[in-house]
Amino acid sequence: MGPFPDGLRGVGALSGESIAALGFYIADDVHTCLSALGELDFLRRRKLADHATDLAAVFPTVTGPDAAYVVVLLYVAELIAHEQTGPDQPGLP
Repeated sequence: MGPFPDGLRGVGALSGESIAALGFYIADDVHTCLSALGELDFLRRRKLADHATDLAAVFPTVTGPDAAYVVVLLYVAELIAHEQTGPDQPGLP
């Protein structure tokens, strides 16, 4: 995915978190999911979905190559947060 784009430094989401922090949180959850062979507990998936929601809210203001970076973060976060379902892990809305 490459290094964090300079154009996103200092840009914040409505939640007060910076896009850099949201990217870090999402990357950490992706790493945890991969390390756990594709599993995340419900609380972690909920937090991941919340971070993706924050990032999606700021996405319309992001342009150019920075937008591509945000799209990848959103895609991976949404995929992991919403696609894991099972008897002990209900899907997120």
